[in-house]
Amino acid sequence: MFRIKNISYCYSVTFLVMVALLQNGYCKPSAQLKESSRDVRSIATDLAGFLAECWNNFVQKMSTGIPNLEIPIFDPWLSNSIPFQLQDSDLKASATFNSTSVESAGFSDATMIPQQQNDLNYLINLSRLTIRGKYDVSGNYHYLFPVYGYGSFEILLHDVIGIMNTTVYSTYGKSDQCLVTITLDSFSYKMFSSSFDNLSGFGTDTATRSKFIVAMTKTLWPIIDEQMRSQLSVSLTEYYNDQLQQLKGFSNTFIVVQPQP
Repeated sequence: MFRIKNISYCYSVTFLVMVALLQNGYCKPSAQLKESSRDVRSIATDLAGFLAECWNNFVQKMSTGIPNLEIPIFDPWLSNSIPFQLQDSDLKASATFNSTSVESAGFSDATMIPQQQNDLNYLINLSRLTIRGKYDVSGNYHYLFPVYGYGSFEILLHDVIGIMNTTVYSTYGKSDQCLVTITLDSFSYKMFSSSFDNLSGFGTDTATRSKFIVAMTKTLWPIIDEQMRSQLSVSLTEYYNDQLQQLKGFSNTFIVVQPQP
């Protein structure tokens, strides 16, 4: 289930939200909640369906950004510089790495899949994500053999999957609105391929060169992943809340607050 917090009370909150979008057409009117046994699943579906629609709209705007909300372009996602120190015990390698003009392309093809029915947490799936940029590296492997390189690089990640977590906050007692916070867990991938131009120092030892490329890729990806997730989480939170605040049915938000035993 999705996580819920109440700003006004230190309670364990069961959140039942029904948004009567009379003008926007996302769900039907509440009919005054005549029965106290309102179907929780249908209420959750209303909100889950609305957030799924927000996701679809957001994805379409990734290539342009949303200037009025100061949401930047996300496809391609850009980073000016990503430096790191490479250490690999298997290769006995140590190297200084820096990448510049890094971009990630393909995120606007992502699909969102509920983890379970009426859940507000989703799997984010991409068939392929491309990362490219410029790099330079210098160091050694097997303690003393020098390695160096510079030029373009490209990484292809296949079957990328992440989890988008939605936390619902109630402002009950203030403006009777609900807001959300979006956080993305680390993205995983099924397989990858990568190439780094002008990587030298291995002679005819192509096996060690391939291992060194794998080590660079596996060190670089988590840094890119963290930066992408951080930016996307902030942008989604901003966009979802903007959409929620434009709704006309906040007066029909229904919240049950249960004190902790």
